[in-house]
Amino acid sequence: MVRVLFVLGLISMVLGAFLAIYQKDLKRLLAYSTISEVGYIMFAFGLGTPFGILAGLFHLVNHAVAKALMFLNSGLVVYATNNERDLDKLGGLREKMPVTFTTSIIGSMSIVGVPPVGGF
Repeated sequence: MVRVLFVLGLISMVLGAFLAIYQKDLKRLLAYSTISEVGYIMFAFGLGTPFGILAGLFHLVNHAVAKALMFLNSGLVVYATNNERDLDKLGGLREKMPVTFTTSIIGSMSIVGVPPVGGF
């Protein structure tokens, strides 16, 4: 069972990341990113060590909080732009939505692991 989680985690990490890279839809980008992050969590559980399980649980909680913030922000952006989700058409929102911009930066930093946020 441990090896299955390990292998499925590796596949999910890579596949989710590649699908997210080429995505132009805001919410789909976040969803594919989540697939990749769940791969990291499964990979950690698949290690089968106490530290791996602890790391997987911590990443699960951190990712849930940060990604919830990102989905809330994406909902605000979609609402404010009359249902526009195409990333090529979304631009200049920093001046129009400064609070959403700030919280998106914090959520993004947590997901990618920039110190001192939880993802680090």
